[in-house]
Amino acid sequence: MKILSELLVTEVTYVDTLKNVVGVYLNPMREAKVLSETELREIFSNIEVILAFHNDHFLPAVTYAISRPEMAVGSVFLHHSAHFRLYSTYTNNHEVSVKTLSSVASRRAASCFIQSARQDVTQIGQVSLDGHLLTPVQRLPRYRMLLTDLLNNTPPDHSDHEPLFAALKDLNAIIFEVNEKK
Repeated sequence: MKILSELLVTEVTYVDTLKNVVGVYLNPMREAKVLSETELREIFSNIEVILAFHNDHFLPAVTYAISRPEMAVGSVFLHHSAHFRLYSTYTNNHEVSVKTLSSVASRRAASCFIQSARQDVTQIGQVSLDGHLLTPVQRLPRYRMLLTDLLNNTPPDHSDHEPLFAALKDLNAIIFEVNEKK
């Protein structure tokens, strides 16, 4: 099914993006002490926790579910739905992240470091750091779109139909919570 393929491909791409943000920007900046820990926290928030969740738990679960004949994607989303609340911290910090990044980018050392990291096109592509930092903010609405499409294309008698419906309901509630905390 095309939607399942899109879910898997976008999840792999998403995890790769998070790995690159952490590996190309955050960790090297931390090691080089280009920015203070406070500035790093303000810019990157809890991205390392989000990465660990997706890389170690969610992506393997989605990959496994898609490979099964019964396609239990809804069950995977339901099982992991509480972890999507991690996005509340990240999303609600995003405005601070943008302001801090803009502020530190005016400093020569930080600006040079960011530009140098961005030159590594093979790892991060042409997207700027602030563009990469927006990606997690957009992830939950992307899941909502994919789950809606999947639900609309799953027969009502399929074993994953009810879990998909419940997962979409949970996800909508989480997105509402995240937006309410802004």
